[in-house]
Amino acid sequence: MTLRPANGMLYLAATLLILAAAAYSLAVHLAWYQQVAAVAAVLIALPWGGHYVFLRYIMDEHGITRKSLFGSRRINWGADTAFSLTEEHTQETSRLVLHISSGPQHMELSSDILPLEQVEELVDTLRRRGAL
Repeated sequence: MTLRPANGMLYLAATLLILAAAAYSLAVHLAWYQQVAAVAAVLIALPWGGHYVFLRYIMDEHGITRKSLFGSRRINWGADTAFSLTEEHTQETSRLVLHISSGPQHMELSSDILPLEQVEELVDTLRRRGAL
């Protein structure tokens, strides 16, 4: 099972728009401070957008891996693997956070970033396996 951010394409579009605006600013030779701001926006937008575009959680029978622009982390399933769940429900929204820890390693999968339905599916899978 692979989980990706719910708004991954929105992050990509926003990053591309920032790059386009910065390119325009540099091409038309606006004031120096506007060009500096354009370069700063690019330096911020590339890692920000890239992080969310490339972020993914891959769960298999051996563990879960979190991959992003900045590297990857893995937690292997074992006897010391602990799962906990935080659920918040209001009239307007629902939020689900799955906490996974194994020894000193900790990982959170949150519906703040991932699609709520996919996090619920992962929780159901873990419940069927008796892990949660």
